[in-house]
Amino acid sequence: MRPDPLAKDPFTSVRVTAKYHGIKLEYQEHRHVALNLLNTIKTKLKLWRRPYLSSEGVRLLLQEWHGLYIFLTACLCDRMVRDGLRRYFSKKSAEKSISSSVSQSSLKKK
Repeated sequence: MRPDPLAKDPFTSVRVTAKYHGIKLEYQEHRHVALNLLNTIKTKLKLWRRPYLSSEGVRLLLQEWHGLYIFLTACLCDRMVRDGLRRYFSKKSAEKSISSSVSQSSLKKK
């Protein structure tokens, strides 16, 4: 009699559901970060639309723009690094699961 595949690994649906919720939370995090950045840019643009009264005012606005540029660049680089690390570690975990399943199947054949 063959064992039921679902009985063999009862936690499969739990893992899939947890993975789905993790992806959904990650998406919502990305969305909120993007909306926050857009709101920051919108606020800055409203400030920069006023007429320039002095060279000091222009210099301060230029410093704000430079600070915003550095902030956006840091956010983008941080996101790229985190995504790269996530891909690296997901590949490692996938390799481990593949190697463990291969070793388990070879043990079953013996």
